[in-house]
Amino acid sequence: ANATQAAGGISDLRGTRVSGSKAVTGRCCVVSMEAAEAGRPLEGFTDGDIIVCSMVHPAWLPFVLRSGGVVSEVGGWLSHMAIVAREHDIAMIVGARGVQAIPSQSRLRLHPSGEVEVLDSQIKDGTSDTVLV
Repeated sequence: ANATQAAGGISDLRGTRVSGSKAVTGRCCVVSMEAAEAGRPLEGFTDGDIIVCSMVHPAWLPFVLRSGGVVSEVGGWLSHMAIVAREHDIAMIVGARGVQAIPSQSRLRLHPSGEVEVLDSQIKDGTSDTVLV
């Protein structure tokens, strides 16, 4: 299935890739705007998951360091988390609009071009299988 079919009509998701040197594929953990603003712990997060959020809260540093990547609606090259992500070669895409429509636990691929590809939204088990390609 292509990205549009797998995500029920979600397509053309992209932002600016500010860190990470490779394409990354893995399960996503979608965080609500309210949880992002409050900096609450990421419910359902498994090491290696790709964090999908409206903004990256500074309290999430331990999660970001254990993540397979980050996709955020806001942020920039000089944001604290972008700098941390570059230091650790973690894939990070900022300025990606519409990411809240991605179903949590979908399989995503983060491309070096900044494209966010939804591969499959049917993952049922609780394991992360992030793969660097």
